[in-house]
This record gives sequence, structure tokens and C-alpha cells, in this order.
Amino acid sequence: MSKIQLVIKSAEGRLVPVGPDHPLPMSGAAPAVTPGAAVEDAPSGATVAQMRTTVNDLLASLRAAGFIQESPEGGA
Repeated sequence: MSKIQLVIKSAEGRLVPVGPDHPLPMSGAAPAVTPGAAVEDAPSGATVAQMRTTVNDLLASLRAAGFIQESPEGGA
């Protein structure tokens, strides 16, 4: 099973894993969340193409909900 590691940029601009030493920044009032589209689980035994589609759908949903932004580099 694959794992996903959540990272943030430190004050120095380095990517660091989120954890006790580098917690997610919190604001006083949480903004309203607009739900993104629901994403179905990838089927058991999914192909690489199916996994890529599932991950891309999840990322698009998180962007639509305002949880993440497109990277300035664009990414592929």
C-alpha cells in the first residue's frame, strides 16, 4: 500500500513533513469550506492509469475546495 506524506514550506522555504515539529498553521477562524467533487476509491488491483486518474481527480477536488493550490511550477 502506498502512503502520502503531507508537507509544508518552512519559514526558510524548505519543504518539511507535517508533524509535531512542523504543525499545520491554524488561523483564529476557519474559513467556510466549499466541498469539491466526490472521488471514488480506486478499484482493487487498479492499473497505473486508473490510479493516476483517481489521484488527479482527488487533487482537482481538493483544489476546488480550496485546500490546495496549483504549484507555481505547473507540475505534470
